[in-house]
Amino acid sequence: SAVPRFRRLLRAQAEQKGFPALLPPVTGTLTSWATRFAGDNQHHLSSTARQILLLDLLHDYPRWLRQYGDWPLVDSLLALFDELALHAGRLSDNADSIRKIFARHGADMDDFSPFSDEAQLVQELWNAWRERLTKNNLQDPVRRYTDALARSLERLPTGTNIYLAGFTDFADVEIA
Repeated sequence: SAVPRFRRLLRAQAEQKGFPALLPPVTGTLTSWATRFAGDNQHHLSSTARQILLLDLLHDYPRWLRQYGDWPLVDSLLALFDELALHAGRLSDNADSIRKIFARHGADMDDFSPFSDEAQLVQELWNAWRERLTKNNLQDPVRRYTDALARSLERLPTGTNIYLAGFTDFADVEIA
């Protein structure tokens, strides 16, 4: 962990400058810091509630359930939705927005691509998932995190410095 070394360096700098005391900064994960700014106006979904909600939604898409099975599909889609939320930001409802993301990451997405139909279905499910969450005033953990990050920028005083140590792989929403 980088925290003990960071604290030692801060103490050494404070002593050099002649400060008799030092109020240490908050240390923790970016997620725990950001969730302090999360709104309380939406209901937060547990992992189990999230799986059940998506399973219920998938009953409107029987082709997917027949082809892939219930729980493996739910787990895979939730992981995909998390990655899309973190790395693709706010996708539009446009049918081509997921195709563009897949193409940006090297997938061949012309009209004859084997992924074309799947991309269209993922876009439909993504839109239905977001609509279901919004309609029921629900928030999954990743959406809560991304909303909290955005809200933190609005609520912090101008000129606030935030220092991050030990991070190597930021999601798009974390550096936006």
